[in-house]
Amino acid sequence: MWGPNSYAWVLMQLATAQAGIILVSVNPAYQAMELEYALKKVGCKAVTFPKQFKTQQYYNILKQICPELEKAQPGALKSQRLPDLTTVISVDDPLPGTLLLDEVVAAGSTEQHLARLRYTQQFLSCHDPINIQFTSGTTGSPKGATLSHYNIVNNSNMIGDRLRLHLKTSEDLRIILPSPLYHCLGSVGGTMVSLMYGATLILPCPTFDGKKALEAISKERGTILYGTPTMFVDILNQPDFSSYDISSMCGGVIAGSPAPPELIRAIIDKLNMKELVGPGLKKGGPHPPRILPSSLWLREGCEGPW
Repeated sequence: MWGPNSYAWVLMQLATAQAGIILVSVNPAYQAMELEYALKKVGCKAVTFPKQFKTQQYYNILKQICPELEKAQPGALKSQRLPDLTTVISVDDPLPGTLLLDEVVAAGSTEQHLARLRYTQQFLSCHDPINIQFTSGTTGSPKGATLSHYNIVNNSNMIGDRLRLHLKTSEDLRIILPSPLYHCLGSVGGTMVSLMYGATLILPCPTFDGKKALEAISKERGTILYGTPTMFVDILNQPDFSSYDISSMCGGVIAGSPAPPELIRAIIDKLNMKELVGPGLKKGGPHPPRILPSSLWLREGCEGPW
């Protein structure tokens, strides 16, 4: 899956898991060379994306490394540089050589395909790999970290437990998720936690936007907010921060890097996030999260093992 946060992203995450297909989470900002590396590294057989987001023209980028796409029969692509890739799915626009996501979804309801799905599911295990996420590549080429169903569900269960979601009513379970779904914080801590605890998942923007996150909290009565330290800094520094109604907020998740005590204090005090969780490593097999009282957060300075 290659694209910004969207309903289609969540749909693909759940659909692939049901069918035992390993979902490869691809950075939506990848250009042609980076995309080629990721697709080749894991031998991707299919790729799904929107036609365009802002200046990122996904279809045209893929054509740079796969010029055969434009004249290919949908679902039967034969590419010289990407020999494993056979299927290209467009999220929103019918494009040459691609299947439209709506058509793929409709085809799934046929008895033939449902029978095949039921047959396949007999052989799935919770310990099977189901997701590959790439590191940022700051120390070399990006490395693909492989997660199993168990990794993802277990970590989501622990995050929800630390947030005490099992003690909250459905009205109090409204998660604002501005974090990217191609990272663990979004697709594990966000999507899966929502599913496991029956929370309403609100995606305020395709890519992070501090103003949109605040608007979502105010308009949708968000109670839980996810983000990295830099995201929280941006949200807190919005010029019109005080004009938003954040009275519904009670907690959230901060992850990605260490956070200074001043930031944690501001998050707790200004965003009313008394129940704050730091969940662990981003991609390398999620680690158990922990919730700390605000005094301990400030004393430890959010350093050390998350």
